[in-house]
Amino acid sequence: MSEHLHIMQHAMGMDEYGRFIRGDYRNHYVIGAGAPAHDECMALVAEGLMALHAATELTGGMDCFVVTDAGRRWVQNNSPAPPKVSRSHRRHAGALAG
Repeated sequence: MSEHLHIMQHAMGMDEYGRFIRGDYRNHYVIGAGAPAHDECMALVAEGLMALHAATELTGGMDCFVVTDAGRRWVQNNSPAPPKVSRSHRRHAGALAG
């Protein structure tokens, strides 16, 4: 998985297959300048896939990046399909869930 895809999925609260975790939706990735992923986020801003909101007191002085509409479409188109799960495995997982 590319680092760009991973960052945007994380920003939106998705797993590695582009599915929302716990049904939650969020859209932010807060990171300080100098961190390795900060440069990746800046590259995503340059590509129009993320937008930068400058550091504030609320973000602890770190930059806040949000995924744009184009970025959401890019994530949908580039997330891998989840693995196939057999019917019996789904049934077993359902029994464990209660």
